[in-house]
Amino acid sequence: MVAPMDRVRNIAAFGGAVWQYLREGWLLYALAIAGGAIFAWLHVPLPWMIGALVFTTLAKLKGIAGQVPIPVRMTGQLIVGTAVGLYFTPQALGEVLTHFQAMVLVAFVTIALGGLSAVLMHRFGQVDGRTAYFACMPGGPAEMANLAERAGAAPAPVALSQTLRIAALVLIIPPTITWSGIGGAPDLARFDGVVVVGELLLLGLAAVAAARLLKLLRVPNPWFLGPVAAASVLTASEATLTTMPYALIAVGQLCLGASLGSHFDRAFVARIRPQLRGIVVCTAFLMASCALLAVVVGKLSDLPIAVMILATAPGSLTEMCLTAKALDLSVALVTAFHLVRLFIIVPLTPVIFAAIRPWCARDARPDQAPATGD
Repeated sequence: MVAPMDRVRNIAAFGGAVWQYLREGWLLYALAIAGGAIFAWLHVPLPWMIGALVFTTLAKLKGIAGQVPIPVRMTGQLIVGTAVGLYFTPQALGEVLTHFQAMVLVAFVTIALGGLSAVLMHRFGQVDGRTAYFACMPGGPAEMANLAERAGAAPAPVALSQTLRIAALVLIIPPTITWSGIGGAPDLARFDGVVVVGELLLLGLAAVAAARLLKLLRVPNPWFLGPVAAASVLTASEATLTTMPYALIAVGQLCLGASLGSHFDRAFVARIRPQLRGIVVCTAFLMASCALLAVVVGKLSDLPIAVMILATAPGSLTEMCLTAKALDLSVALVTAFHLVRLFIIVPLTPVIFAAIRPWCARDARPDQAPATGD
C-alpha cells in the first residue's frame, strides 16, 4: 500500500519531469506542430505524422536540444490503437478470417526476406552477422533491440535500422499510394457517425486498462495492441458506436512522428556511421521485396494492391495501421496481417537465431559480449 505522502511525492516527481521536458524541448515540439500544420496545408497524406517526423529529424540533426519521452509515443499508440480497434465490426472480422492463411504465408515469407537482407547488410556494410540478423527481422525497434542485446549483438545499429526502415515506410508509402492512383478497397468498417463523448471516455479507460494488462503479461507493443483489443471487442459486440474525432487522431500522429524523428540526433547517427551503408542497402532491398510480395499476394488473392502494400510492409505496425485509416483502406485487414506476423516473428526470432548462430557469430566484433540467450 502506497502511503499518501509517497503518492504526493510520486505525483510531484512526475509533474517535475513533465515540466522539464516541456521547458527543455519546447522548440522541438513547436517545430513538430509547425511541420504537421504545413504538411496538412500542402495536402500531404498523413500530414501530422510525416510533418512532425521531418521537422523533428531536421531539428535534431541541427543540434536543437530537447527530448521526446517514451510516454509521448505511448500516448500516440494509445490513440491510434483505439481508433484502429473501432474498425473491427463483425463484417470486418469475417473478412479477416477469410484471409488468415494468406497472413501466415506472408509472415513466413517476410522472415525469409529479412534473412536475405541480413546477408546483404553483412556483405555491404561493416555489420557482423548477429547484428545484421536482428536489424533485418521486421519485428519493431524495441523488440528486436532487446532480443539483439540478449544474443550479444549491438543494440544501437539494430534500433537504428528498424527505426530508419519505419521512417522510410512512413515517408514513401502514403504519398506513393495516394499519388500513384493504385487506390484500394473502401474500408469494411468505416464510421461516419457522431462522436459520443461518454462512450469515447469509457473507451479510453478500457484502452488504458487493456494496455496495462498486456504490459504486465509482457505482450509486445502493449500500448498499441491493448487499445486495439479493447476497442475491437467493444465494436464487434456493438457495445460502442462512437467515432474518433480527427483532432484526436492528429494528436496521435504528432506524438508518433515526433517520437520517431527524435531518434535521429547527431550523436546517435555518428555512432552508427560505419554501418550506415549496409543499413541503407538492406532497408531498400527489404522494402522493395515486400512490395513485390504485396503485388504477388494481391494478384493471387484478389485483394487490392494498396491494401497489400500496407499489410506486407516490413515493420511499423502502428504507423501502417494509421496509414490505412488515413487513406481509407481496409484497416482491419492491414492490422490483422501485421498482428499475425508480429506474433510469429517475435517468438521465432530467437529460435531461428539459435539455429544459425554459427553463421551469425562469424566476423563478430571482439568488443561484443558472447551470446547468452534468454
